[in-house]
Amino acid sequence: MSLRLEYLDYADDLCLLTHRLPDMNVNGETPQETGGQVGLKINIQKTKEMRIGARQQESLELHGEAVERVSEFTYLGNISNETGKTDEDITARLRKAQSTFSMLMPVWKAKCIRLQTKLRIFNTNVKSALLYGSETWISTKLRIKMLQTFINKCLRKILNIRWPEVISNENYGKGYNKVV
Repeated sequence: MSLRLEYLDYADDLCLLTHRLPDMNVNGETPQETGGQVGLKINIQKTKEMRIGARQQESLELHGEAVERVSEFTYLGNISNETGKTDEDITARLRKAQSTFSMLMPVWKAKCIRLQTKLRIFNTNVKSALLYGSETWISTKLRIKMLQTFINKCLRKILNIRWPEVISNENYGKGYNKVV
């Protein structure tokens, strides 16, 4: 017997996953019936369908009404699209983290706040904004480098390291193991 993930439940949200359209039609009826027993119902206007690599193009219906098909949507803060790629989500996360970092600029510049405290604030606010939902991202060397570059840039600002003092990653470990 093989186990497959078919439902993702989040408070008042539900995500149905399936490999075949007939399964989705059957699975779509079950939450409506179960929810109806406690006074809940599926809102067809808020219901969306997205297909990743699907060959079938026939429409999905729920209680006789067509479900809107989209090529991209945001669910629990993560952007998903029909290509299955995560570049848009990573870009959005970088923007949110940059915004968070900028809002905290008075903290980074404050001389009365210890460096250890600033780094804890950075980790709990900026890095968490950056990496929220990263479990669903497809990791590549380029994406990891892009995220690390952003983190390094932020840390340089916090540590007040200016451009002439920066040592490239290529030179680090070749006798250049400290900032001048």
